[in-house]
Amino acid sequence: KFTPDGGSVKVSAKRVSSKELKKEISFDLSDSSQDLVLISVQDTGIGIKREDIPKLFQAFTQLESPLQKKYEGTGLGLAITKNLVELHGGKIWCESEYGKGSKFSFVIPIKKREEN
Repeated sequence: KFTPDGGSVKVSAKRVSSKELKKEISFDLSDSSQDLVLISVQDTGIGIKREDIPKLFQAFTQLESPLQKKYEGTGLGLAITKNLVELHGGKIWCESEYGKGSKFSFVIPIKKREEN
């Protein structure tokens, strides 16, 4: 929604180990030996100021943006997403450079199917 015409949005998903992921990010997951699925959405949109990133996942919060009036919303999307990811035992985060785009990523544990 905040990527201009001619920009790009890339969605990726891959299986990773907790150990592999810890090299990239710094937070604890409950089981450090568990496999995870890492899903990322990266765009070449307007980007987010570093000081605004912690506000993104708060309910009813919208950041100041020149496009704010063009794209209205309730400010609930990322808050709901964060809750769903955490209910699955995962983590969500954002990396962004203002004016250049953002990358939102989350990981959730992969549960092994129990044999009957």
